[in-house]
Amino acid sequence: MDSDSSYPSGNDDSVDDPNATNLPLPLPQQLPPVAENLVGNSSRTAKSTPPYVLPQDRRACSNMRNEVSKRIKGAPIDTYTSLRIIRKVLELQDAYLQALAKKGTNKKGDVKPPALRKTVCEFFAISEHTFAKVMSSYFTENRRKRSVYSSVAGEAPKAVGKGNRSVHVTRLPRNETMRVFVQQFVRQKRVTRERVTATQVLQHLIESGKIEVPVGPDGLHPKKPYDSALRAVRRFLSSFGYRRGQRTGNIVQKQSVILARDTYLVAFTSNRELPQEDRLREVFLDESYIHQHYKSSDDSVCDPNDNQDIQIGKSINTGSGYCFMAAIQGPDPRVAVPTNNNQKAGLVPGTVWAFCPQRKRDRHGDCHKVFNSTNFVNWWRTQLMPNLHQPSVIYMDDAAYHKTLPPDTPKTGTMKKIELIDFLRDRDIHFDPRSTTPQLRQRARQWVVQNVAIEVVQVAAEHGHKVVFTAPYHSDLQPIELVWALIKGNVGQQYSLGTSLDLVYERLMAEFAKLEDSGHDLVLGMIEKCAKLTNDLYVEIQNEEENNEDGKENGNNSDRDGSEALEDDSSSDGDSYGDFVGPGEHPKGIAMYEL
Repeated sequence: MDSDSSYPSGNDDSVDDPNATNLPLPLPQQLPPVAENLVGNSSRTAKSTPPYVLPQDRRACSNMRNEVSKRIKGAPIDTYTSLRIIRKVLELQDAYLQALAKKGTNKKGDVKPPALRKTVCEFFAISEHTFAKVMSSYFTENRRKRSVYSSVAGEAPKAVGKGNRSVHVTRLPRNETMRVFVQQFVRQKRVTRERVTATQVLQHLIESGKIEVPVGPDGLHPKKPYDSALRAVRRFLSSFGYRRGQRTGNIVQKQSVILARDTYLVAFTSNRELPQEDRLREVFLDESYIHQHYKSSDDSVCDPNDNQDIQIGKSINTGSGYCFMAAIQGPDPRVAVPTNNNQKAGLVPGTVWAFCPQRKRDRHGDCHKVFNSTNFVNWWRTQLMPNLHQPSVIYMDDAAYHKTLPPDTPKTGTMKKIELIDFLRDRDIHFDPRSTTPQLRQRARQWVVQNVAIEVVQVAAEHGHKVVFTAPYHSDLQPIELVWALIKGNVGQQYSLGTSLDLVYERLMAEFAKLEDSGHDLVLGMIEKCAKLTNDLYVEIQNEEENNEDGKENGNNSDRDGSEALEDDSSSDGDSYGDFVGPGEHPKGIAMYEL
């Protein structure tokens, strides 16, 4: 049982000592009349409440205080005491916020925050440990878990708010399975531009057996149980953030991104649909960075009631670190059951490259202290190409240094007009003699784009490989991103205040070595997970295009359907959730360039 045994009893030796006169005693004529100030002026109060008299000297007041302190020492804290503590805290906080508002936004620093813990503990004669329990029980981020603390044996924590707040079994469990089930239904309806309300969601749940509503002799649902189920559906939708109306804040993809996305989907799925002997081996590469103080301690345990557990200083989130690059590959498609490491999925041997951009000896000529085209092409030629032993398709993002042209490519951006004319004439490119320099430069750039391949693409083609560039905003379909999360997470879990930059490098290389030796099944699982997402996206886009074509063919019926929907809305029996928009939904997909 929690108690306030740690709160001081209040014994004051200086007061108990008759010779101690540190403070002057109040004079009798300075005391207010008891009946007027302590009992009250109201005749009703005076008749119903007996008069009381406070002690008039310090010794009597101290003795009474010590007696009361001994009686409350070790006493349990019930829910009503906790509620009074919470109310006092909120009063102090409200007064502080009012003071801030009066001072104005430019003078907030002049208002000192209240000493809540000290003030409330002294006011209610409780310990700081009890205060922490009361506060942590009530002031939580999840309002559904909010309760009032009580240490009385057999007394359950009091629920917050009026009414019956006891735990009930919900008709619709608010778990991830049910959330995904409803989200998929709403998404399908919105793809086909159908109206979807809580009524439609309830009907879908009834048909799928997720919720039971009795049926009367006439084959219809009785009003009372049906309305109860409908309210449960509305509460479910509201708890997960659904709302009525059009979606806002969507990312509108450009036509170039959509084209690149579709190009990648076709290239990825087409390669997997080829016969086993013609299929290219999948290779994924990327770069990342980890700084010296990178840590992964979100899952560390801590005691919120331990006042000595204080963060020392500000967390360090920057500093020197290591840039690194590597490539992973899928299993050999020509082998049905891989037996050796070269045939299994995993890290491509010899492709790990890490350097510290803050150290000159590690830059390898990198004047920008980060990845650039010179370093990347050198890594491509010396570390990637020699370690790919069969025809492969290489997937990577479209970073600028990935797409540089060969060094001997004509620099059309710096040519003068006469040089541009000679450039176009030498290649038999037609142009208007009256064209200006920007027009001539545009024609020259178009020729370069159409006829000069990217340097790494040329090198890959010489070795029998193919390159596919991913589009922005679609890194969720790159399995190597999952590899980075694993490696950096393992390195971050080993962080401590004494971690040096060299120690970070050792741990990073150890994680790569572990992945190369025993991470074959792990890498295979990451690749297949992203492949499933890619295939699902491709099927979803195909179905959406088919539905759009069907909608155009049935466009003559749109007016009739719209009028029926409006009529249904007018008689929706108070349905406050109309066209639902799922919370947190973003346009799913990937866009890639194939060169």
